[in-house]
Amino acid sequence: MKILTPDGRTDGHLTGSTSRLGRELIKSTNVCLPGAALEPFPTVRHPRIHQPVVGTPLTLRCRPPRSYPKATIFWGVENVGLQQIETDDRVTLDYNGNYLRYE
Repeated sequence: MKILTPDGRTDGHLTGSTSRLGRELIKSTNVCLPGAALEPFPTVRHPRIHQPVVGTPLTLRCRPPRSYPKATIFWGVENVGLQQIETDDRVTLDYNGNYLRYE
């Protein structure tokens, strides 16, 4: 399929378009062609140092950048590459990507 007359919007939605599929000319009134997007992570000027106390829960907040499709979030260990921290009954990630550890 080749889009011949998009309406010029940049958000992936075409409110009217003409397409050609082989010899057939197709007119459409509403088409959605979403694209991929990933904004950069925000710069942290003053990172917080956490000193968890044994027996108390720990929450590390995550502020992932906007993305489409929605990004998969995991926490890793510094200086170990992409080694993911495993989750279990004590260590979980919530829907927003926040790291939660329970004692």
